[in-house]
Amino acid sequence: TFFSSLLEPDPREISMRFLAIAVIIGFGIFTQFIFNKQKKTEVELLKSQEEYKKLFDSSRDGIYRTDANGKFVFINRSGAEYLGYKTPEEAIGKSAVDFWLNPADREAFVKELREKKSVRAFYAPGKKVTGEITDAELTSWIIEDASGNFLGIEGILRDITERKNLEREVRESAKRYKDLFDFSQDGIYRVDADGVFTLVNQTCAEILGHESPEEVIGRK
Repeated sequence: TFFSSLLEPDPREISMRFLAIAVIIGFGIFTQFIFNKQKKTEVELLKSQEEYKKLFDSSRDGIYRTDANGKFVFINRSGAEYLGYKTPEEAIGKSAVDFWLNPADREAFVKELREKKSVRAFYAPGKKVTGEITDAELTSWIIEDASGNFLGIEGILRDITERKNLEREVRESAKRYKDLFDFSQDGIYRVDADGVFTLVNQTCAEILGHESPEEVIGRK
């Protein structure tokens, strides 16, 4: 009867009930596990994004991307300051072409990028928005879609202005000393341990009866 079935349920029914309960509990545990794992992944991803953003913002090198028209779509603070801006937001939308000192250099840069897909330490004399002359090295690569269509350029900009200025000063200093040596009214010379001339200026050569320093170098 109905009442007897309640008091004495079929063992198969009991097994099915336990199975159903086990499935429900198992599904709940699995769902919670997936949810926890997803949350953990989201937290780790967010943490990773924050770490990359810190690296991006604090890098001493400029990091940038331009679109297919050569306009900045993102740039970090170092890159913006190299261009003469106080914040990255001021540089967004500006044309990268305007910051090259010589347009021909920009054309050569893009040409090499199109051919090789990437360039390393490309020397790029530039100018700030204020007009101040600068020097940079660009390590950049092409951005393309799945069909190979050109989308823009991404890369790293290293400010080498101080290094280049120092190199110019050294060259200018060397030239000054050479001019003093060449045009001195006094004879200047150097000989090695064997008494052979290794360095002679024009005045010294003439004193020794020669027309040029080259005629004296190597003689005793």
